Amino acid sequence: MAAEARRPARNRARLAPWSRMHPHPRLAALAAGLALLSSACLTGGEKAAGPPAEASADKDAGAAAQASALEVARLELKAAQLEAAAQDTAAGQAVGVAETEVEQARKALEQADKSAAIKVRESENALKRARVRLDETKAELGELQGMYAEEDFAEKTKELVLARGQSQVDLATAELEVEGLRHDLLTRDSLPHDRAQAELALRKAEIALEAARAARDAAALRGQISLKKAAETVRAAEVEAAGG
Repeated sequence: MAAEARRPARNRARLAPWSRMHPHPRLAALAAGLALLSSACLTGGEKAAGPPAEASADKDAGAAAQASALEVARLELKAAQLEAAAQDTAAGQAVGVAETEVEQARKALEQADKSAAIKVRESENALKRARVRLDETKAELGELQGMYAEEDFAEKTKELVLARGQSQVDLATAELEVEGLRHDLLTRDSLPHDRAQAELALRKAEIALEAARAARDAAALRGQISLKKAAETVRAAEVEAAGG
């Protein structure tokens, strides 16, 4: 009865019926012990039912997170593939444009050389014509001077004719000087300057082409790195999802 007094009120309540059913003290204690054991088993079973349910919920949440991570990794891989393709296309187009500009610059340089040759020839011809004209006017003036020296002409007429002849000589001399100056300017300044500009344009186009090719190669490498990283992320997510 003293041990029974020390038990919790809930257990004493459970033991009370058994005590009334078994008036013998030892039998009553035995029945009470069986009742307590049965109650403990029931209570332990109820408590044990909780953790497995929580673990299952945690497992489901982890699996969902892994599936989401895998989906994101695959999307990032797809994005990396698209970006790499776009960069490769843009870099290829830039190289194509640069190659076209180099070709145009080379043709412009060739054209400048051909045009320079034509201009030099034209200048030389103009210079020759000026010399021929000067020689002709000098010859004509010499003939006039000889004719007027041998025959008796009016002094006024003689002066006019000879002055006209001398003017033609002076004009031809001036034209020859102008053509000489023009020829020197063309061959020593204008044409070399034009060719230097064409060479500079060609060099700039070649440098731009080199830069475009380097950028294309760098973009290709960066694309490969991005794709490799994205693929590794996908594989890691697949392994984690399979292991989970």
